[in-house]
Amino acid sequence: MIIFGCISYLKFFSNTALEIQSTSITPDTQSSESIAKDKTAVQDQRINAQKNLEELLLHMSRIEPLNPQVWATDHWKEIENLLSEGETLYRRTRYRVAQKKYRQAITMIEALADSAESIKTNKLREGNLAIKNWNSVKAEKAFRIVLSIEPKNTDGLDGLKRTKVLEEVKVLLMQGEKYEKINQLNKAKKLYESALIIDKNALGAKVAIVRINFKLRPTYYRSYMSSGLKLVQQNRLEEAESFVRKAQAIENRTETQELLSLIDSKRLTRDINQHLKQADAAEKEEKWDLAVKSFNRAIQLDPAMSSIIKKKKKAEARTSLDRNIQMLLSEQTAFTNRADFETAKSLLKQARLSVPRDKRIRAQIKKLEKKIETSRVPASATRVYVREKN
Repeated sequence: MIIFGCISYLKFFSNTALEIQSTSITPDTQSSESIAKDKTAVQDQRINAQKNLEELLLHMSRIEPLNPQVWATDHWKEIENLLSEGETLYRRTRYRVAQKKYRQAITMIEALADSAESIKTNKLREGNLAIKNWNSVKAEKAFRIVLSIEPKNTDGLDGLKRTKVLEEVKVLLMQGEKYEKINQLNKAKKLYESALIIDKNALGAKVAIVRINFKLRPTYYRSYMSSGLKLVQQNRLEEAESFVRKAQAIENRTETQELLSLIDSKRLTRDINQHLKQADAAEKEEKWDLAVKSFNRAIQLDPAMSSIIKKKKKAEARTSLDRNIQMLLSEQTAFTNRADFETAKSLLKQARLSVPRDKRIRAQIKKLEKKIETSRVPASATRVYVREKN
C-alpha cells in the first residue's frame, strides 16, 4: 500500500533531506549567515511537509474501512496519485511543492469522508428504485456499495437478498397475473403467495392477494356457510360458529344470523342437558350437594324450567337430611336427653319416607335405628319409638 510506503520513507527523508540540501549550497556563492537562513527555511519546509503527510496518512487510515476505492474509485486514485507525487517531491527535497500535494489530498479525503453517509442513502434509494424497475444488476451494484460503507446495514442486506430472487419473483407475479386475467383466481392467489414467501416485499403481491380475496368473497361465503351447516348437523357447535362468523364477516345476511341463532339454541340445550346429566349421576351416587350445584347451573341457563326447580328443591332437602343424620351419627355417645332422641326419631322417619332409598340412606337408617335403641331415655319415649317401628 502507498500509505505504508510513505510511512517507511519518513525517517529516511528526515535524516537525509538536510544533507542533500546542504550540498547544493556552497560557501563561494553565499555568506555563512545566508546559508544558515536557507538551512533553517529548508528544515521548516521539511517539518511542515512531514506534518501534512502524517495528517494525510491518518485521514486515509480512518476512511479506509469505508472502502472508498469501491464507491469513489476516481477520487481515491487521485488521492493516491497525489500521495505518490508528494513522496517523489519529498525525496527530491522539494518540500514546499510536496506539502501542497499533501494538502490537496487531505482536502479531497475530508470531502470523501463527509459524503459517505449521503452516498449510502442515495445508493439505498437507487437500489430500491432498480428493484421496482426489475433491474437486478443495477440494484445489486447499489446495495453492494452501501454494504462496502456499512457492512451490517439492514436495508442494504435485505435489498441485496431481494436482488438474488428478483427474477424468480417476477416470473411468479407474471404467471399470477395471467391466471387472474382468465379468472382462475385460486391459482393466481397461490402464485402471489409463493412470491411473498420468497420476498416478503414482492412488488404488488400483497395488493394482488387483497384484490383476489375481494373477488372470491362470494365463493368464500358459500364455502363457510356450507361448512358451518355440516358442523351443526354433527353437533360440533364451536367449530360451526367459527365458520359462520367468517361468512358473516363477508356478508351479514339473514341466513347467517338465523344459523348463529340456531347454534346458540343448540349450545344452550346441550349445556343444560350436560348439567342435568351430571345432576342425575350425582343423585344415583347420593351426592346430593353435587346434584344441587348441577341443577343450579342448568337453571341459570334457563330459569323457566319448573320441573328442574322441583328436582333441585328435592335434592336440597336430601342434602339437608343427609347432613343432619351424619351429624347425629358422628357423636360418639348415645342419646341421653329427650330433645336429641326426638330429633333422631324425626330424621329417621324422614329417611324411611325418602325415595329413592339407595345404599347410603339405607345404611344411615340402620345406624340411626341402632343408636336410638341403645340410648337411655325415659321409658315412655322408648315405648312410643317401639310402636312406631312396629
